[in-house]
Amino acid sequence: MYYVQKRISNKAKQMLEAYQWPGNVRELRNMVENMIVSIPGETIEAHHLPFHTYNEDEKCDYLPLKKKVEQFEQRLVKETIQHCSSLRQAAKELGIDHSTLIKKLKRWECKEREEQA
Repeated sequence: MYYVQKRISNKAKQMLEAYQWPGNVRELRNMVENMIVSIPGETIEAHHLPFHTYNEDEKCDYLPLKKKVEQFEQRLVKETIQHCSSLRQAAKELGIDHSTLIKKLKRWECKEREEQA
């Protein structure tokens, strides 16, 4: 129909397989069509999936919006870093300054340490 070739990353496949699909095949078809036309790259990554498709254990419905946004930002940053060859390249792809990315990573690392203590 669209004559566009896309791939789905392994992580995105896992998330789609774990999703319960209450809308059945129609929901799947609509979601795939939407991703095909709206995602500019060749590969559909996990962060491209709608938030409601994430595993239930990854969701925290009781968290405030600010915390949910931060969790999404962390996931997006980690995935970008994984497929980039450097932090500078990751920052460029994310559309932020390299120093901003470094500050975010340090802040998140400190928060993790505090939560583990």
